[in-house]
Amino acid sequence: MAEVPRIYLDTCCFSRLGDDRSQFRIRQEMRAMESLFDLKAAGKVRLITAFPVYLEVARTKNEKRREATMSLLEYCDFVPVDVDILDMHVRALDDYGLSQPDKVQLICASLAGADVFLTCDDKLLRRGSVVDAALKILVANPANWIQQFPGGSYGDTQHT
Repeated sequence: MAEVPRIYLDTCCFSRLGDDRSQFRIRQEMRAMESLFDLKAAGKVRLITAFPVYLEVARTKNEKRREATMSLLEYCDFVPVDVDILDMHVRALDDYGLSQPDKVQLICASLAGADVFLTCDDKLLRRGSVVDAALKILVANPANWIQQFPGGSYGDTQHT
């Protein structure tokens, strides 16, 4: 059986599911996230996460939103990361103009063996090609990535 893609979801991907649906882009990203969870249920992708996502979600002020996001994290495989190794790798990204939380999540994804790092963060997406080269991990927007995934669905469109 072929190995399924390992997808690390940035915290903002989980948050997107509770955002205002009135904007077209947000609706696209929400549908993509819903499709990812469907693909996970069908065994076509493996969703992974690490402690930075839990920490960021735990700081969510809105209790209802925090609890809803925490329940979604249960569908992801938690990958433990050695903090000393993480710190060493994070320092190696100091020249890339990334925020500390972004560097930590990217390194966690890399150490977890993720094939793809999905984010809705425009600044991180703009730096994606640099990160791709440095970490050998694709940085993509969930709405764009799901459209290219064989067997994935997006909105009312089926992709085969």
